[in-house]
Amino acid sequence: MARPLTTPARPLTKGEVKYLRSLTTKKGREEAGHVLVEGWKAVDELLASRWRVESVVVDLQRVPPQGVSVLQRCADRAIVLRSGTAADLRAVSDVREDQGIVAVALLPTFGLSDLPAAGDLLVLDGVADPGNVGTLIRTADWFGVSAVVLGAGSASVDSPKVLRSTMGSLFHLHAIEVKDLAGACRALADAGVTLVTAEVDGGTWPRWVPQGRVALILGSEAHGISPEVRSVASRRVSIPRSGRAESLNVAAAGAILLSSLSEQRHA
Repeated sequence: MARPLTTPARPLTKGEVKYLRSLTTKKGREEAGHVLVEGWKAVDELLASRWRVESVVVDLQRVPPQGVSVLQRCADRAIVLRSGTAADLRAVSDVREDQGIVAVALLPTFGLSDLPAAGDLLVLDGVADPGNVGTLIRTADWFGVSAVVLGAGSASVDSPKVLRSTMGSLFHLHAIEVKDLAGACRALADAGVTLVTAEVDGGTWPRWVPQGRVALILGSEAHGISPEVRSVASRRVSIPRSGRAESLNVAAAGAILLSSLSEQRHA
């Protein structure tokens, strides 16, 4: 595998382009511990976060007016800046029309021991669609959730589509990926967190939020919440249905429930 972008030369080398391309694969990201963050707004959000930024690659022929401050921030933080061609950026982009900038960042790895001491939690059980996972992380950030716990079967936070869908929110909260979600839920319950599963029907509404810290658990649209995880939870919540739709998209359901949670917290 090619070496990371560490040389002082401003133009990208072939080896550096190869390294960037390796980060477009799951294997490459796992081996390097790095991810690619695309787009001017996303890179701006990244630079404002505590994430470690290894380098920024930009097509200097496509710098928008608002991009000047982004490049200045790179200079202020002594972040390595590389120039790439339109073909270079196109080769590593996850979208049809790239914006001409990509950052290489070290992906933070969090465990349950890194859980913030306060704040409600969102738990995802087998939510496999990257767009839904990214949207849920973005929604959790909007409503002040302190951490998102993702079990096996959920889309990984290093996925380019997840990163893009979070619109920078991944940089603001803890995303904790665990292999044994039921075990993680037991640990949360032992720590005094009330576990609430979101169900199609059979739960409480509207005053469903207990006192103390809450972990809202969402499952996949296809399979719902696993029996192992459900057995650990002490409460259930269902969104009232007035129409004939069989179910809600998991991201839509999450937004409704997180809004309700936030409203009751502030009541």
